[in-house]
Amino acid sequence: METPPKKFRTLSQNCSLPPNVIIPVQATHAVQELAKGLRWSHGINLKPLDSIQVASAVIAGAREFITTDGEDNMKSNSILGNAALIEEKLGLRVTLATGTQELPEDYRMDELFPKNF
Repeated sequence: METPPKKFRTLSQNCSLPPNVIIPVQATHAVQELAKGLRWSHGINLKPLDSIQVASAVIAGAREFITTDGEDNMKSNSILGNAALIEEKLGLRVTLATGTQELPEDYRMDELFPKNF
Protein backbone atom coordinates (compact mmCIF):
# COMPACT_ATOMS: atom_id res chain seq x y z
CA MET A 1 0.00 0.00 0.00
CA GLU A 2 1.23 3.49 -0.84
CA THR A 3 2.44 5.75 1.99
CA PRO A 4 0.20 8.81 2.49
CA PRO A 5 1.62 12.35 2.10
CA LYS A 6 3.62 13.76 5.03
CA LYS A 7 0.77 15.92 6.40
CA PHE A 8 -1.35 12.78 6.83
CA ARG A 9 1.49 10.75 8.31
CA THR A 10 1.53 13.32 11.11
CA LEU A 11 -2.19 12.63 11.73
CA SER A 12 -1.47 8.90 12.00
CA GLN A 13 1.49 9.49 14.29
CA ASN A 14 -0.60 11.70 16.57
CA CYS A 15 -3.16 8.90 16.76
CA SER A 16 -0.36 6.36 17.44
CA LEU A 17 -1.25 4.40 14.32
CA PRO A 18 0.90 3.19 11.44
CA PRO A 19 0.67 5.59 8.44
CA ASN A 20 -1.30 3.17 6.23
CA VAL A 21 -4.20 2.73 8.68
CA ILE A 22 -5.82 6.15 8.23
CA ILE A 23 -6.06 7.02 4.56
CA PRO A 24 -7.77 10.31 3.66
CA VAL A 25 -10.04 9.93 0.64
CA GLN A 26 -11.38 12.80 -1.45
CA ALA A 27 -15.14 12.62 -2.02
CA THR A 28 -14.75 12.21 -5.78
CA HIS A 29 -17.52 11.60 -8.26
CA ALA A 30 -16.90 7.83 -7.94
CA VAL A 31 -17.28 8.00 -4.15
CA GLN A 32 -20.46 10.07 -4.46
CA GLU A 33 -22.00 7.73 -7.03
CA LEU A 34 -21.23 4.62 -4.99
CA ALA A 35 -22.56 6.32 -1.83
CA LYS A 36 -25.82 7.20 -3.62
CA GLY A 37 -26.12 3.70 -5.05
CA LEU A 38 -25.61 1.73 -1.85
CA ARG A 39 -29.31 1.61 -1.04
CA TRP A 40 -30.66 1.11 -4.56
CA SER A 41 -27.98 -1.17 -6.02
CA HIS A 42 -26.97 -3.14 -2.94
CA GLY A 43 -29.89 -2.82 -0.47
CA ILE A 44 -27.63 -1.14 2.11
CA ASN A 45 -29.63 1.54 3.94
CA LEU A 46 -27.26 4.04 5.62
CA LYS A 47 -27.40 7.65 6.76
CA PRO A 48 -25.90 9.98 4.10
CA LEU A 49 -22.53 10.60 5.82
CA ASP A 50 -22.16 6.91 6.68
CA SER A 51 -22.75 6.13 3.00
CA ILE A 52 -19.88 8.44 2.05
CA GLN A 53 -17.60 6.82 4.64
CA VAL A 54 -18.35 3.29 3.41
CA ALA A 55 -18.05 4.31 -0.25
CA SER A 56 -14.72 6.02 0.49
CA ALA A 57 -13.40 2.87 2.15
CA VAL A 58 -14.45 0.73 -0.83
CA ILE A 59 -12.95 3.13 -3.39
CA ALA A 60 -9.70 3.26 -1.35
CA GLY A 61 -9.50 -0.54 -1.46
CA ALA A 62 -9.92 -1.08 2.27
CA ARG A 63 -10.46 -4.62 3.49
CA GLU A 64 -11.81 -3.57 6.88
CA PHE A 65 -13.89 -0.68 8.22
CA ILE A 66 -13.28 0.01 11.90
CA THR A 67 -16.18 1.71 13.64
CA THR A 68 -16.59 3.14 17.11
CA ASP A 69 -20.41 3.11 16.92
CA GLY A 70 -20.65 0.60 19.78
CA GLU A 71 -22.32 -2.77 19.88
CA ASP A 72 -25.56 -1.19 21.07
CA ASN A 73 -25.86 0.80 17.81
CA MET A 74 -27.40 -1.92 15.67
CA LYS A 75 -29.99 0.39 14.09
CA SER A 76 -31.13 -0.55 10.61
CA ASN A 77 -29.51 2.57 9.13
CA SER A 78 -26.16 2.34 10.97
CA ILE A 79 -22.92 0.96 9.57
CA LEU A 80 -22.77 -1.69 12.29
CA GLY A 81 -26.42 -2.59 11.71
CA ASN A 82 -25.60 -3.20 8.02
CA ALA A 83 -22.28 -4.96 8.65
CA ALA A 84 -23.31 -8.33 7.17
CA LEU A 85 -24.71 -6.73 3.99
CA ILE A 86 -21.67 -4.47 3.57
CA GLU A 87 -19.35 -7.45 3.77
CA GLU A 88 -21.50 -9.64 1.52
CA LYS A 89 -22.17 -7.03 -1.19
CA LEU A 90 -18.99 -4.91 -1.06
CA GLY A 91 -16.37 -7.23 0.42
CA LEU A 92 -15.68 -4.75 3.23
CA ARG A 93 -15.49 -6.25 6.72
CA VAL A 94 -17.07 -3.99 9.38
CA THR A 95 -15.78 -4.37 12.91
CA LEU A 96 -15.40 -2.64 16.22
CA ALA A 97 -11.86 -1.55 16.99
CA THR A 98 -11.41 -4.48 19.36
CA GLY A 99 -12.26 -6.98 16.62
CA THR A 100 -9.89 -5.77 13.91
CA GLN A 101 -7.90 -8.30 11.93
CA GLU A 102 -5.90 -5.68 10.00
CA LEU A 103 -4.42 -3.50 12.75
CA PRO A 104 -1.08 -4.84 14.04
CA GLU A 105 -1.23 -6.30 17.56
CA ASP A 106 1.07 -3.57 18.91
CA TYR A 107 -1.58 -0.94 18.13
CA ARG A 108 -4.61 -2.72 19.58
CA MET A 109 -6.27 -1.68 22.84
CA ASP A 110 -9.22 -3.26 24.64
CA GLU A 111 -10.52 0.18 25.61
CA LEU A 112 -10.51 3.47 23.73
CA PHE A 113 -9.05 5.31 26.75
CA PRO A 114 -7.32 2.84 29.06
CA LYS A 115 -6.66 3.95 32.64
CA ASN A 116 -2.87 4.06 32.11
CA PHE A 117 -3.20 6.11 28.88
